Amino acid sequence: ILADSDYDEALISLDKALQIDPHLGQAWYTKSEILMRQNKPELALQAADSAVACSPNLRSIRIKPLKQLHRYEEAMKEAELFVKTFPKNDVV
Repeated sequence: ILADSDYDEALISLDKALQIDPHLGQAWYTKSEILMRQNKPELALQAADSAVACSPNLRSIRIKPLKQLHRYEEAMKEAELFVKTFPKNDVV
Protein backbone atom coordinates (compact mmCIF):
# COMPACT_ATOMS: atom_id res chain seq x y z
CA ILE A 1 0.00 0.00 0.00
CA LEU A 2 2.80 2.40 0.90
CA ALA A 3 4.71 1.60 -2.28
CA ASP A 4 1.69 2.84 -4.23
CA SER A 5 1.60 6.01 -2.10
CA ASP A 6 -1.97 5.19 -1.07
CA TYR A 7 -1.53 6.85 2.29
CA ASP A 8 -5.21 6.88 3.20
CA GLU A 9 -5.49 3.13 2.66
CA ALA A 10 -2.26 2.57 4.56
CA LEU A 11 -3.59 4.59 7.50
CA ILE A 12 -6.78 2.53 7.52
CA SER A 13 -4.74 -0.68 7.64
CA LEU A 14 -2.48 0.68 10.38
CA ASP A 15 -5.46 1.80 12.44
CA LYS A 16 -6.98 -1.69 12.16
CA ALA A 17 -3.70 -3.23 13.32
CA LEU A 18 -3.47 -0.77 16.20
CA GLN A 19 -7.03 -1.56 17.28
CA ILE A 20 -5.98 -5.18 17.59
CA ASP A 21 -2.71 -4.40 19.35
CA PRO A 22 -2.10 -0.77 20.37
CA HIS A 23 1.42 -1.67 21.52
CA LEU A 24 2.85 -2.06 18.01
CA GLY A 25 5.57 0.57 18.09
CA GLN A 26 6.55 0.05 14.46
CA ALA A 27 2.93 0.60 13.34
CA TRP A 28 2.81 3.89 15.25
CA TYR A 29 6.17 4.82 13.72
CA THR A 30 4.88 4.15 10.20
CA LYS A 31 1.68 6.05 10.91
CA SER A 32 3.73 9.04 12.04
CA GLU A 33 5.81 8.89 8.86
CA ILE A 34 2.68 8.82 6.68
CA LEU A 35 1.11 11.72 8.56
CA MET A 36 4.29 13.72 8.00
CA ARG A 37 4.07 12.97 4.26
CA GLN A 38 0.50 14.28 4.40
CA ASN A 39 1.76 17.46 6.11
CA LYS A 40 -0.04 16.73 9.37
CA PRO A 41 2.75 17.29 11.89
CA GLU A 42 0.53 17.57 14.98
CA LEU A 43 -1.06 14.18 14.30
CA ALA A 44 2.35 12.80 13.34
CA LEU A 45 3.73 13.90 16.71
CA GLN A 46 0.86 12.17 18.52
CA ALA A 47 1.58 8.95 16.63
CA ALA A 48 5.30 9.40 17.32
CA ASP A 49 4.61 9.73 21.04
CA SER A 50 2.69 6.46 20.93
CA ALA A 51 5.55 4.80 19.04
CA VAL A 52 8.05 5.89 21.69
CA ALA A 53 5.74 4.75 24.50
CA CYS A 54 5.71 1.28 22.93
CA SER A 55 9.35 1.17 21.85
CA PRO A 56 11.77 3.75 23.29
CA ASN A 57 14.31 2.90 20.59
CA LEU A 58 11.97 4.63 18.08
CA ARG A 59 12.56 7.99 19.79
CA SER A 60 14.03 9.64 16.68
CA ILE A 61 10.58 9.68 15.02
CA ARG A 62 9.62 12.68 17.20
CA ILE A 63 12.27 14.92 15.66
CA LYS A 64 10.64 15.53 12.24
CA PRO A 65 7.22 16.63 13.49
CA LEU A 66 8.78 18.80 16.19
CA LYS A 67 10.88 20.58 13.57
CA GLN A 68 7.86 20.98 11.29
CA LEU A 69 5.97 22.54 14.20
CA HIS A 70 8.92 24.93 14.76
CA ARG A 71 9.57 23.42 18.18
CA TYR A 72 13.29 23.43 17.52
CA GLU A 73 14.52 23.30 21.12
CA GLU A 74 12.46 20.19 21.77
CA ALA A 75 13.69 18.64 18.53
CA MET A 76 17.30 19.26 19.57
CA LYS A 77 16.68 17.78 23.01
CA GLU A 78 15.14 14.71 21.38
CA ALA A 79 18.13 14.35 19.08
CA GLU A 80 20.57 14.72 21.98
CA LEU A 81 18.65 12.22 24.11
CA PHE A 82 18.50 9.75 21.25
CA VAL A 83 22.23 9.98 20.58
CA LYS A 84 22.99 9.69 24.28
CA THR A 85 20.73 6.65 24.65
CA PHE A 86 21.80 4.98 21.40
CA PRO A 87 25.34 6.25 20.69
CA LYS A 88 26.04 3.69 17.97
CA ASN A 89 22.88 4.51 16.01
CA ASP A 90 23.34 6.95 13.13
CA VAL A 91 19.65 7.69 12.46
CA VAL A 92 19.80 11.24 13.79
